[in-house]
Amino acid sequence: MPEPYLSDVPFRPPTVPPIRMATRRNPLPSPPRDIWDTTPYRQVLQELPKDINLSLNVEHMEEMENMLAQPAGPVSRLGNLFGSSSKRKGKSRKGLFRAFSTSGSDSESGSRHHRSNTVTSFVIPPTAAMPQINTYTGSGAPLQTMPVPDRGRPVKFDHTGELCGFVNHSQHRVLYKNKMYPTAMHLLEAMKFTEHPNLQERIRKCTDVGDMYPLSASFQDHVRPDWGQVFLKTMEDVLYIKFKQHPSLRTLLLRTGLADIVYADANDSYWGHGPLGEGANELGKALMRVRDKLRAEGEI
Repeated sequence: MPEPYLSDVPFRPPTVPPIRMATRRNPLPSPPRDIWDTTPYRQVLQELPKDINLSLNVEHMEEMENMLAQPAGPVSRLGNLFGSSSKRKGKSRKGLFRAFSTSGSDSESGSRHHRSNTVTSFVIPPTAAMPQINTYTGSGAPLQTMPVPDRGRPVKFDHTGELCGFVNHSQHRVLYKNKMYPTAMHLLEAMKFTEHPNLQERIRKCTDVGDMYPLSASFQDHVRPDWGQVFLKTMEDVLYIKFKQHPSLRTLLLRTGLADIVYADANDSYWGHGPLGEGANELGKALMRVRDKLRAEGEI
């Protein structure tokens, strides 16, 4: 048989084997295991509904209220809001949240609470379900919350106005050891010279306050040596005598209530509040101490 010519053979495309894609390995690690499906976590999920129901049921809340209503022990320096009283040996530091925990080790709660060997379930009910917590005295009576009085706005005074009698040099005479002094300032200046009665007498008889200041300054060499330590207390004593002897002034002073008293003198940063309102205000502070003393004596 003669060989066929190449032109006699029909053209057919070459047969190519199918391309197979190489399977690549997954570079990601294996999915994590569900730890809640293993021991001991599976037991926690099983007990969680019981713990929630136990924390929210009415009987449990009544038990906690009865526990809080028991008289507390002696109140410590920091109070006993989070403390607990126990007769068992040793001190327990479980406090406010003890009733909400399922990890208690008391024999009483052992029949109702189950604790896992490795995991402790701790469930806190919603805030709305928490009872009102009060503190109690040692006798069992609840502590009364004392209201804090409002001090109000500061009371300011100077040498004018209704409260001008608060200043030392106001025209209110003061009787001291059977001798009358024209003003409280006269008595205060005379107290500088307790060892020199003759100088005290000269100050007392100087009726003009404007003349009394330079007169007292001229005796500077005879001022008592402890004056720097006692002059504030002496000022308070002189003011007390003044307000004790003048009922109208005493009424004005007590009428200030609990407000701060400020001597509004911009030129005096020691006895008054000074030019910037940041002075020592020692006169105002002394008046407040006198006010407290008069009120403690029953003055109204």
